[in-house]
Amino acid sequence: MVRVGDAYVRILPEILQCCSDLEVFVLILDEDAYGWNWCAPHSVPQCLSSCLQVIEYKVFQGESGETEMLEYFLSNALVLKKMTITYLTDFKQ
Repeated sequence: MVRVGDAYVRILPEILQCCSDLEVFVLILDEDAYGWNWCAPHSVPQCLSSCLQVIEYKVFQGESGETEMLEYFLSNALVLKKMTITYLTDFKQ
């Protein structure tokens, strides 16, 4: 599980690159993180293309950066079986 603020979203590709055998990725973005932009890495992390099967994204707020990041994951996670997105309002309950 990775919990990050908006300053750390930019290093997510590097974190994923270091986790070459990652099968389940749970990402919780801090509630006060908003207005950030997703910058897709030049190369796809190995875990995305070969072994990542489950992505859970919690505290979704509908920001454009979030949408771009999730689209990137969906486009590049070649063996993905399940993605769960929890909205901020649902996460608080």
